[in-house]
Order: sequence, then structure tokens, then C-alpha cells
Amino acid sequence: MVDLAKRSLLRGRLTQKTQLVVMRPPWSAAEDTFTNECTQCNQCIEACPTKVIQKGEGGYPELNFAKDECDFCEDCIKACPTKAIDQTNPKTNQFFPVLTDNCLAQKNIYCRSCGENCEPQAIEFKYINGAIAQPQINLDACIQCGACVSPCPTQAVQFKPLAQLKTTNQTLQEQTHV
Repeated sequence: MVDLAKRSLLRGRLTQKTQLVVMRPPWSAAEDTFTNECTQCNQCIEACPTKVIQKGEGGYPELNFAKDECDFCEDCIKACPTKAIDQTNPKTNQFFPVLTDNCLAQKNIYCRSCGENCEPQAIEFKYINGAIAQPQINLDACIQCGACVSPCPTQAVQFKPLAQLKTTNQTLQEQTHV
């Protein structure tokens, strides 16, 4: 088994205070179990019709919403020969979208790309202080499909682990602009 943290540290991608946290496919086991069970066979990657499951660091599959979204088709479950991806695991993991400073609406430039592509309507736009409505993410409505990521012209939508969001000085509400 590959120690992802050591590999990233050797490549200069980690500092002592950070740790590698990646978004695994839906229905993935907890990280330790996932990396122990996954054989890196790439069958889930090949089965994914939207190609959001990609080979990540260490050869393990991870989600990348840069070009598309997950439609939760369950093809990855059917393709996985182990219990690394299995219906007995939770459908989604604890990653949620946050908006970075690149958000055009936050710079008072009209843009609603993320909200227009959010099928569960977890991103709403509300007028706060100004003429341009600001995006607000309802984490309870978010299904973690990633549909909000690829349409953003400035790559302002990023998925972060809930645990990481809770450990910062900002509240979760401030980070997601709810």
C-alpha cells in the first residue's frame, strides 16, 4: 500500500501542518478501509459515464468535477470487485462546496452559473448589500454531485471536507456564504 502523505511530502505538496484529503467516489468506505480494500484496478474509473472518477495520487480513484458532475448512476458500485465502493457505505462523503474569493458575484459582477446548474437548488442567490445577488449554499440541500463546479468561469467553487471547515476560525455559514 502506498502512503499518500509521504509521497506528497516527498514531492513537496504537503507541509507538516496539512494532510492529504481527497474526495472519493460515492459509496466509498472510510479512507483507511478504502485504501486497504481498493486494488487500484481502475474498473470504477472505466465504468463512470461522466468520467468524474479519475486516478489520483497513489493510484486510488478520486472525484474531479472539473468537467462534469456525478449522476449517482451506481456503475462504480457494480464495477468494484471489493467492498471499497459498496452500497452498504454512505452515498456521499462529508465534502461540501465553498466559494473562493474568485466568485464573480462577490465582486459585484453578474454571474449565476453555479446556481443555474444546481439541480437540487442548493445554491440560491439573495440580495445582501448591493445590486448583485450573492450565492448562498444550503448544505442540507446539497447532494454533493459537483454540478456547480465545472460551469463556474473562475473556478470559484471548491469542495472541502466538512471536518476541515469546522476547524477554521470562520463558521461554516460564513464559508459557504449562507
